[in-house]
Amino acid sequence: MIKSNDFENALRVWENVAGKVSIKSFSYKRNLAILNCFLLSINDNKSYLKNSLSIWKELVESDKFWTTFSKSYNLHDEQTASQTLLLDFKKHVVSYLADIYTELYQIHQNTDYINQFQKVFSTKGAKTENDILRPAYKAINEAVEGLEKMNISEDGVIDEKESRQLKKFIGIIQGELNNLIDLGLYNDSRTKIMRDKAAEAIRKISLDIHNNLNEREIALRLSNIALKISGMAGSRIKLEQDQEIIKQNIVEEKKNPMSQCWFCQNPLKNQNSSLGEKMHKVTKTEQSFSGTRTHYQMYELTIPRCTHCADFHRENDSKFMKIGIGIGIAGGIAISVLADFGFWGLLIISVIFVFIGIAVFDAVGKRRGTDTIKSENYKKQFPFYKEMIVNGWQSGEKPSS
Repeated sequence: MIKSNDFENALRVWENVAGKVSIKSFSYKRNLAILNCFLLSINDNKSYLKNSLSIWKELVESDKFWTTFSKSYNLHDEQTASQTLLLDFKKHVVSYLADIYTELYQIHQNTDYINQFQKVFSTKGAKTENDILRPAYKAINEAVEGLEKMNISEDGVIDEKESRQLKKFIGIIQGELNNLIDLGLYNDSRTKIMRDKAAEAIRKISLDIHNNLNEREIALRLSNIALKISGMAGSRIKLEQDQEIIKQNIVEEKKNPMSQCWFCQNPLKNQNSSLGEKMHKVTKTEQSFSGTRTHYQMYELTIPRCTHCADFHRENDSKFMKIGIGIGIAGGIAISVLADFGFWGLLIISVIFVFIGIAVFDAVGKRRGTDTIKSENYKKQFPFYKEMIVNGWQSGEKPSS
């Protein structure tokens, strides 16, 4: 029947004889399990897989089967049967079966063979160790070593190269672990150790970014990844404690307007690029022989601004200043020609128009922003600025004369 590819009838015959209660029923069941495995090497079939595992489970755990098998072995062995050999075979038979199902996985690239075997027997064979786990652990370990070599805060910023490396190494780890999940090997004791090792490497980067770069949101995302990967309770507890601190700091930062750039709302690492707004407040005026004397206080208000926004404002100012100079020169020349001014008239009018152009377009530039970056003039909406205006402070280093 097998030679004619009549697999279903062949299985039916063996199932019928295996189902009968007799001294040979265990041998028939063994042959039926072997037939199912043989057919699985030809066809990827869920029914064959389920039936074969069920039969092997029954046989391996049956004392009657092993008694019958031992008697049959002793009867047909021409040499003196070794009881030690039989006991050794019984001890390792599940591992041998594991290797068979690992080979079936490799033939069909169907993770069900290893996954379902693990659910039934919870045992790995040498082939599973060598062909599946060892390469996966090697890839994870190399990615972990890559993470451990990273010192992101060293240059004070997370650059694109570091972001790509971080994404690459974490992607490798997640890919290998996802494959082990599909194979039913994710909760293997050695896999848990590797998971904790990977989680700790990611945790160190999370803490580095949090403590040294103030990148709270990124640190929290990395901590979440590490928590999902972690295997042992101790590792999870540490990560959960980290997250409590990070989340608390995020909440506190949101309450503090100085913790993020006022112009783009991104977290602020330091105040190096912040906008210094000079302000003054008149405290008293008095008359003297030389005229009115004004007494005032001075204060420089710091408005939090990131490097990116500072560069944008600087470039914006430069661009509109150049436009103002160009239009001022052109306007001065045009009016001088129309009014028939001489050389000195042309020069004076041009200078005046240049100053007017600079003043006008500088004001225009300070009002120009983008969808993601507010204009420099948005400083007037900063809470502390508005509060100072209400309390009598004015923009500028000192009162106008």
